[in-house]
Formats: sequence, structure tokens, C-alpha cells
Amino acid sequence: MANVLTSLSFCPAANALAVPEIRETAIALSPLFESGEAVTIDLSEAREIDVSGLQLLIAARRSAARLNTQLSILADRGGALEQALVRAGFLDADGEPRNADEQAWADILKKGTQAA
Repeated sequence: MANVLTSLSFCPAANALAVPEIRETAIALSPLFESGEAVTIDLSEAREIDVSGLQLLIAARRSAARLNTQLSILADRGGALEQALVRAGFLDADGEPRNADEQAWADILKKGTQAA
């Protein structure tokens, strides 16, 4: 299954951000950030996110900040993103932040799949 691009929204291939898809996903995301328009990464249907997926999201956030591009990440509480963040130690076992750095991830989950 190929990545799906709709305007400047992005849904990962096979509903996963994991090692097998990460190169293709990074290549697909790059031109979106270069457009200068707001970018949305929709992870609401994601079934799997591993550490490589988290690294890609961190890089996406840094790229957006560097290019002054608005980035929204859509993900639900209890979903694949929260599970990956807990496994990687970015949030505590209950999905709660322990410091200001972790708060940004918790804020994404609080917004859920509703665009801000």
C-alpha cells in the first residue's frame, strides 16, 4: 500500500511508522515541509509505531520549526503513538508527562484527532 497524500495531510503507508516503511515515509514527507504550508500527519489509524517512527516524528517537528511550518500530528489517547511514547520512555506508564519536554507529546494526545 502506498502512502496517501491529500493536500498537505499525510497518512503513513500500511498504517505504520516502523522500520520497513520509514524510508518511504521520510521521502514522502520531505516535500510537504518544503511547501511552506501547514502539514498534518494523521496517525489516527496507525496500528504500529516503533522507535524509528518516533525518530521520524521528532525530525518532522524539528524541520517544521526550522522552516517555520505549522505541523499538526493527529493521534488518539491509547493509540499507537501513545503506546510507542510510553515504551520509549517519553511518557510515564499512564501516558502522562513528567516534564516540560514530554508535555508537547501529551498535548498532541489531548487534542486527539480533532484539528486545532
